[in-house]
Amino acid sequence: MKCSELYVSHYEFIRPDKNRSGGRIGFYTKSSNSYLVRLDLNFINPENLTIEIFKPNSKQFLVATSNRPPHILHLIYSQVMSQLLGK
Repeated sequence: MKCSELYVSHYEFIRPDKNRSGGRIGFYTKSSNSYLVRLDLNFINPENLTIEIFKPNSKQFLVATSNRPPHILHLIYSQVMSQLLGK
């Protein structure tokens, strides 16, 4: 899907590198938000995306989304997500 098809006024769509397989996840953040893609918290399998958002007069916070592809066993997915939450 092209970025232009995902356009929403005043929002930016964040997704993993579209040059690799996957691309089933992403989310929107207000264009005025400052954020950092947390590569140290992102895994390829299962596919996930984590960003840290910085807002004025507020603590920064993490936003994450993930997808378990059908070929990844539930147990492996649970182990990887436990690692992520333990960081």
